[in-house]
Amino acid sequence: MVEPTDSSTEAAGPSGTHPEVAAVNYPLLRGRCPRCHAGAVFAGRVTMNENCPTCGLRFGREPGYFLGAMYFGYALGVVVLGLLLLAAWLLLPSTWELHELLAVALVGMVPFLPLLFRYSRLIWMYWDQAFDPR
Repeated sequence: MVEPTDSSTEAAGPSGTHPEVAAVNYPLLRGRCPRCHAGAVFAGRVTMNENCPTCGLRFGREPGYFLGAMYFGYALGVVVLGLLLLAAWLLLPSTWELHELLAVALVGMVPFLPLLFRYSRLIWMYWDQAFDPR
């Protein structure tokens, strides 16, 4: 008697991750092009390339294109600020008020701003490319 196999375990890789998830997330984390996954999106820390050096994809499709990235930036910022606020609440004395803890968390968030900028734009481009490839 042949036992039925679970198709989700067959598609999973050796580490238990699905190849499709790894194929999308790894280039996003490395800041690669959403179309070819090879060309670098950023030329510097916050300076973007106009086009993909590998496939020629224009990153900013139109004026105001990255307005949608603000939604992802807001969501990422809320998560980072919440984690920093939680860390401040756990690590600092209990006599501190909420507004003092929030001030500490906001100051601690400043080094994360370039990362939030980069990844909000990258997530937006990957999101847009998934729904409207050109």
